[in-house]
Amino acid sequence: MIEESRAGRAKAEASLRAVPLQAIALDAIERQPSSPHSPPLFPAERGGYLDLHNLRNRQWKPAQRAAGIEPLRRVYDLRSHPRDLRAPRRLLRQGQ
Repeated sequence: MIEESRAGRAKAEASLRAVPLQAIALDAIERQPSSPHSPPLFPAERGGYLDLHNLRNRQWKPAQRAAGIEPLRRVYDLRSHPRDLRAPRRLLRQGQ
């Protein structure tokens, strides 16, 4: 579990979360330098930081529509478990 980020330590012990990641993601995180000036782990297409507004409109919303998710969810909603969001059953089966 990563307990500290560029933003600093979690505000409270209850703020810490265990997030399951695939081995490829864990390897990428481990290879990342631990400097506050290191490049983004998941950079934008042309380098630098992702533009959340563009990500939402160009990838996030179309992907949800293609998956049949209604109503559309915010990226922030990923903090919740899919069952809490009442995701379609087929998506829950795929993610288990």
